[in-house]
Amino acid sequence: MFGQTGQSCHEGKLAIRWGLAPSFHINIPGDWKSTKSANNSYGYGGGVGLLCNLRNGHDFFVEAGISINCDELKLYAIDKETEEQNLTRWCASIPLTCGYQFCIGDELNISPLIGFDLSYSLSGKYRREDLCVKPFNLSGGIGVGLQRDLISIDLMGYFGLLKTIDIGNSAQKNDNKVCITVKYFFTHE
Repeated sequence: MFGQTGQSCHEGKLAIRWGLAPSFHINIPGDWKSTKSANNSYGYGGGVGLLCNLRNGHDFFVEAGISINCDELKLYAIDKETEEQNLTRWCASIPLTCGYQFCIGDELNISPLIGFDLSYSLSGKYRREDLCVKPFNLSGGIGVGLQRDLISIDLMGYFGLLKTIDIGNSAQKNDNKVCITVKYFFTHE
């Protein structure tokens, strides 16, 4: 009897998978284009969302989603008269990510990732009147993902492309963050 190598049922076909994506954020407001030491502290946050994964064959994929996030941003005082500011913000986010998957072991895959994240602030609470936060933000990101079966863990660093935080006339900051996202897909490839 002669055996033949079979082709994968997904090769050449578009596979669509839906999933749930809770995430944890470390927020780093500041100017990412500068090498100067900034008076910034880290904030934290998280969110939950739904995603759609489009895959052509097994390797290249595009992922789009929508999520609701709550983030805490901490801003150091600009001068000696003011104190550190805390900003709590709820926002809706639309991430778009592209990646290429490499197999590194039995059912374990690694993916370099690039993407964009468009967000809109739904509400915000802060204490100073001279603190202006623009509602729209666009961020570019780079990262890596690990996937096994129906679960994927992604680590992405997003760099704010717009100045979204304006503290009086003294400073403008980008909204930067590092996201750890655990994705659960409802269907297998």
